[in-house]
Amino acid sequence: MGGENIKSIFEITQLIAKRSEMILKQKLEIIRPTTGITDTVTTLNYFIDKLKTTNLKLNGDINTEIDSTLLNCKKWFVQDSTN
Repeated sequence: MGGENIKSIFEITQLIAKRSEMILKQKLEIIRPTTGITDTVTTLNYFIDKLKTTNLKLNGDINTEIDSTLLNCKKWFVQDSTN
């Protein structure tokens, strides 16, 4: 993932699972294929300088964003069993 706080997709996956357990009390199992996976990093360089010039505020609080997304997913996709 890009920006100023660079994390791998796997690191983001682990963070989402951790936040899900904390916020939703739902433990997520991360299944990562054991074959065909390489830990070699292919670099994708891109810059966010143009975004910064638009006064976009990058607060770097990824936990808040993940929590908000998880709560919205619960609201949008989880049916209430009382209905």
